[in-house]
Amino acid sequence: MQVAVNRALHKALRRPFIYHSVQAIPSSSPSPKCSDDKRSNICRSFGTLVSRDNIQHVNCQYSVGSRMQRLYLSTETEILNENPIKEEPTEAVQELYLKIIGSLKANVMPPNAWRDSLLKSCENKEDVELAFEVLDKLRKFNWQYSNWAQQITLAVASACIRANCPHLGLRTLQRRNVYGLTPCVGAAHSLLLYAKEQKNLSFVKEVLQTMKKNFIKLQPTTADIIFSICDDTEHRLLMSNIAKKFIKNGVKLHPRAYDIWISSAAKLGNTQQVWKIQELRLLFGLQHTIPSAFSCAKAYLLKWQPQEAAEVLLELNQEDLSDSKKKWVYEELQYLVDEWPAEVIARRDKGRRKALATELKDCISMMFSYLLNKGINVSLDVEERYCSKSTRSMDEIILS
Repeated sequence: MQVAVNRALHKALRRPFIYHSVQAIPSSSPSPKCSDDKRSNICRSFGTLVSRDNIQHVNCQYSVGSRMQRLYLSTETEILNENPIKEEPTEAVQELYLKIIGSLKANVMPPNAWRDSLLKSCENKEDVELAFEVLDKLRKFNWQYSNWAQQITLAVASACIRANCPHLGLRTLQRRNVYGLTPCVGAAHSLLLYAKEQKNLSFVKEVLQTMKKNFIKLQPTTADIIFSICDDTEHRLLMSNIAKKFIKNGVKLHPRAYDIWISSAAKLGNTQQVWKIQELRLLFGLQHTIPSAFSCAKAYLLKWQPQEAAEVLLELNQEDLSDSKKKWVYEELQYLVDEWPAEVIARRDKGRRKALATELKDCISMMFSYLLNKGINVSLDVEERYCSKSTRSMDEIILS
């Protein structure tokens, strides 16, 4: 019987379930990869083996000033900017952890304030690991609650971000987890905003994949965050691909998302995409904004239609614009002359660049003349300012 038990334990321990200890495993040892579903199955099977045969559980003892030994699940992936150095849990988190564990050992449910305070006190990865362990133990102790409320999920996601270990935060998006967390789109948005701050597109993709696997619906705010990340990092083609997925999934984008998307297409000189986005805007009854109007004007300029470009800008009805928006319009006109032509020309075939440079210059001048005839005084000298703020001269762009 003992031999059978030993074999079963050996079989269970061969799976990706690992006991981290300073004495047992050097700090350079890589963490095993294992999905959450598989982990939960392993936990259940391992726990059954232990309790059935009354085998002594592994005791996780914690002490201040020494490396804490504990049984925990490894994360699925490593993030590049996470701190690889192992840190001690902070004193505040250790104290709260020991108080909660002590209460559970005394068969008394600890106050929720202790749990909340522990989550708010997390400052590093070790703190977050302790927080997850506490949530697991609390859930097992009080089985009448199937899952924690969403505010706990949001607090855990915030703790992971604050501790600079966002990959642990992906656990908050998983439907089946041993911590009793209720997945919510708010936690996903917190992680995406962290990715925006770090300009980490690879993590954005991981968050989206995790959302998809766990049936968390995309929201308009999700698109706002992702579009802004793609725009900040100049991954405009990726933005277009993601936008199409949002539309396909029936997500009604906010006007701001359409503005970012259509401006991105115009910056690339993709007139076909500009018109498709504008058709979607009209389908949802959206009036022209400053970004959408200038994007359509650029598309007309690329088609050698300066009068149509001017008429689109006239739709903005500058008399009704606030001073801040009038300033915004002027800045967009400056960009239209100073920088945008060079960006578009650089993306064209080499044999077409010289002719396009001349065409755009003449077309912009004609558009300004038309605006002047309509009573809009544009005090910009196209001849003098044309591509003046480009990082390269026009000759360099044409010949490169």
